[in-house]
Amino acid sequence: MSDYFLGEIRIFSFSFAPVDWALCNGASLPQAQNQALFSLLGTRYNNSQTKTGYFGLPNFIGRTPVGVGTAASGTVYNDGVAGGAQNVTLTTSTMPPHTHNMVGTTNNATKSNPTNNMLADSRPTTAGVTDEPTYVTVTNNLVQLSPPALLSTPPQIRAITICNPVWC
Repeated sequence: MSDYFLGEIRIFSFSFAPVDWALCNGASLPQAQNQALFSLLGTRYNNSQTKTGYFGLPNFIGRTPVGVGTAASGTVYNDGVAGGAQNVTLTTSTMPPHTHNMVGTTNNATKSNPTNNMLADSRPTTAGVTDEPTYVTVTNNLVQLSPPALLSTPPQIRAITICNPVWC
């Protein structure tokens, strides 16, 4: 390892601690054998399981580090305090207002499955019902769809997946 500062936290791309390093997993270390580190960390990362004569390491399992201070929003972040949640359910009321541009093509539709395809030109029948198919695999003749046209059509999206990076 290159030079480091005592008490420094680094992110590694593997699941074990290099020689002379410890994982930020909330483990307890004996004060007597780690006096220099204890003098820097103190008891700020102790938890209810920390025994007398020991001190706690930060616990980043399912968490990410945040700097100390006051954010522009006015939220105060203190040293050694865990916060947040590992899982959050997004609802319409918890998401900020925003828009997404929806793109389609003027090419004729040739597919009925939306997977790996995009919206295409589907002509209504004389009865006013849109003919299948409604999708096509294409990357040319793209047009931005107008919001009124989108709002008049029932949504076809059933679910979305939000991917979070996993850090070792």
